[in-house]
Amino acid sequence: MKVIFEGFDGTGKSTLASKVSKALGVKTLHFSGKPYTRDEMDGRRKRCRSAALENSNLIFDRHSIISEHVYRDTGGTTFDAILEELIMCKIDAIIHCTGSALTIRPQHDGTERDAIETKKLKEHASGYLMMYDVLMSDLTRYLPVLQYDMTEPGDDDRVIQFLKTL
Repeated sequence: MKVIFEGFDGTGKSTLASKVSKALGVKTLHFSGKPYTRDEMDGRRKRCRSAALENSNLIFDRHSIISEHVYRDTGGTTFDAILEELIMCKIDAIIHCTGSALTIRPQHDGTERDAIETKKLKEHASGYLMMYDVLMSDLTRYLPVLQYDMTEPGDDDRVIQFLKTL
């Protein structure tokens, strides 16, 4: 089973990945924040591919190809490139994390880079959320996309039960 947990900042991807990893004994590949440069993006994509080849069971806590498409600051990517990457990584499903996105990064780590990023995320949140919704809707034609809402009681368990069927 190879699954991507994807969604806007603050929607519970990492928390859910940790819970699922413990419940199902699956390794998680985690990326903190979005990449800022083309080199960072390319490095993350290579790590995703390598991890996918090396592991038969893996949770991607965000996948670089999707983040690149949504945020586009490092060059963007096409829908066909996304499908090609998901096929190459043998992705079985995507968990589209939604919910409490308005709580994004209430505190940053104090660095100027993080403060600027937090401001930008808040200013452009509606556009990023729309990009995720459109992309996930398009991807449902090719693989299962399950929506997860961290604010819904028991949604963690629903995701775990779904993943057990893969």
